[in-house]
Amino acid sequence: MALFIPASNGAAKPTTQAKFTTEKIKLDGHLDESVWASAMKAGGDMQQYEPRQGVPMTQKTEFMVVYDEDSIYFGIIAYDTEPKKIVASVMERDEVPFYDDSLFLAIDTMNDNRNGYVLWTNPNGIKYDASVTNNSSLNVQWDGIWDVKAVRTKHGWQAEIRLPFSTVRHRAGANVWGFNLWRKLPRNGEEGRWSGSRPEIRTYHFAQAGKIEGININRRNLNLEVTPYVVGDITNSKTSGDFGGDIRYRFKPNWTAHLTLNTDFAETEVDDRRLNYTRFPLFFPEKRDFFLEDAEVFTVGQQVMPWSAPEIVPYFSRRIGLNHDRQITDLDYAVKLTGHEGKYHVGLLNSGVGASSTSPSSNLTIARIKRDVLEQSSIGLISTFGDPNSDEHASTHGVDFRHRTDKLFGNRVFEANSYLLSSHNSAQDDGTAFSLELLYPNDLINAGATYYRIDEDFDPKLGYVRRTGVNKFQNHVSWQPRFDNSQVVRQAFLSYTNSIYANLGGGGETIENSVVLPRIMLESTDEI
Repeated sequence: MALFIPASNGAAKPTTQAKFTTEKIKLDGHLDESVWASAMKAGGDMQQYEPRQGVPMTQKTEFMVVYDEDSIYFGIIAYDTEPKKIVASVMERDEVPFYDDSLFLAIDTMNDNRNGYVLWTNPNGIKYDASVTNNSSLNVQWDGIWDVKAVRTKHGWQAEIRLPFSTVRHRAGANVWGFNLWRKLPRNGEEGRWSGSRPEIRTYHFAQAGKIEGININRRNLNLEVTPYVVGDITNSKTSGDFGGDIRYRFKPNWTAHLTLNTDFAETEVDDRRLNYTRFPLFFPEKRDFFLEDAEVFTVGQQVMPWSAPEIVPYFSRRIGLNHDRQITDLDYAVKLTGHEGKYHVGLLNSGVGASSTSPSSNLTIARIKRDVLEQSSIGLISTFGDPNSDEHASTHGVDFRHRTDKLFGNRVFEANSYLLSSHNSAQDDGTAFSLELLYPNDLINAGATYYRIDEDFDPKLGYVRRTGVNKFQNHVSWQPRFDNSQVVRQAFLSYTNSIYANLGGGGETIENSVVLPRIMLESTDEI
């Protein structure tokens, strides 16, 4: 059973109730505790969006939500009348189970219709997760603390998920969470959701999510995590060592203070090996946990086209702890404060970086404030201070606006993102950069256009810039008709993309054009 509440666009959003329990839940996937039997069941005939829209899925899916003082639990039963045909090949963490039977949970813990988290699993109980910003950007480097157990049964398979409240930002007291559930049946190319069956909507588009009501969080724990480390070495009877650690304190459910001292990043995942055949720098994502947590607060204008790397990142955290010769420099300390209060998102970070053989010690500061406006949009300011390779004055300041709606022409998605940045360095002239991006990411037509203007002197010392002194024009359009009356062909794709770099005087520098010949998806989900 599920309740329904009206959505702002006239469609009905499903709602379910979470049930509080004092019973100890053993996470084993069997869902045999008594609280699961009494919890409200939701899901049922979830609606397809592939291959047909608004049609019930051929297999039922039910889920329940319960919580205790410290965690929330999701129990999901994926019924299957042919359990021997269930596909589950992925077994590693953070490997995408896209071709497996799988369940994808999208959770908006602040109920702001914009930001949240996704959890993805399959019958093997793998864990894939990410944080979501503004219904569009997925930070797949985020690795939250949660757990899942999955089992196969004669009726299909089921998963039991535990998400500690300390892992996610939330409100104290009574909570309503945005929530959506996606299920994939790969053997017939079937995909469906609990809320929203339009193919241009993604499951993590929280403005279209359902709601979980009845969550009341009154945790009495200190919410303090301390992670120390000690390193020792004995060589030729000489002893040396070092120590440090992290302290993380969530002093309010939606505010976190994080301190790292004499930080050791030895456990950080290494970068993928890549070859650079150009004269321009490659972009490597951040992988250090301290900088990944709440990284979405500091994000500015990075909703670029999905097939391209960002052109500009005004605050790029990998500049901290790495000098211009790509030598690692010691991070003496770093302190970060992030929070969400009403419509405001706030982030403040300060770091002390030790000297290296080619650069002096430095103090670096980043400040960011963002306010939600309209239904799915935001406006924000960012400032950075300091240079990791110099003790001279350097700062970068910017303003950004991100607009998103799923009501264009009634029910179409449209996004517009823009920012203006300026850099100020004592050793060189000031520089500016501007970007405007327009996106129309819909099912029949998926199109976008982006313009960048980057001064020759634009140099954000704590940021990333791929190329300066250019105007860049980037466009893409894809026509994607569906063949609902065909028993053979499901959908076709015809795409064109281009990228044009011109110098500031108007002369062309680089032009790339790409046409993708029709890609045809068959009803069998094979492609030709």
